[in-house]
Amino acid sequence: MFLSNVFGGFSSYQYKPIYESHHAHSKDADSIMAWAASAAGIVQFITRISVGHLYDRLGFKPIFNVLMAINIVNALICYQVKMLTVPYVACIELNYLVLGGVFAVFPAPVIQTFGIYYGP
Repeated sequence: MFLSNVFGGFSSYQYKPIYESHHAHSKDADSIMAWAASAAGIVQFITRISVGHLYDRLGFKPIFNVLMAINIVNALICYQVKMLTVPYVACIELNYLVLGGVFAVFPAPVIQTFGIYYGP
């Protein structure tokens, strides 16, 4: 759980300063990041519902493997595309997709593994 959230946690707090530092000349940088953050809320909403539903059908490992593959690719390219608005916003949305998916899928296997007493 910790390693699955290292990039996502950092990126969720730093995506705006990183973008704005490289687009200081743009008067729309703050507005673009505000729209990206708003869209991230919708992405998380949809992801949490859909991943929760998929968990009942597929189980933990296939979903978690896909989420971590997305997370790794996103971590590798996110900083590289910071100068390009559309790919950078896509990276932000993918980051929140992964975070929403991880938090939707992780509680059930933890309780199954460690039980109701030690799980929480």
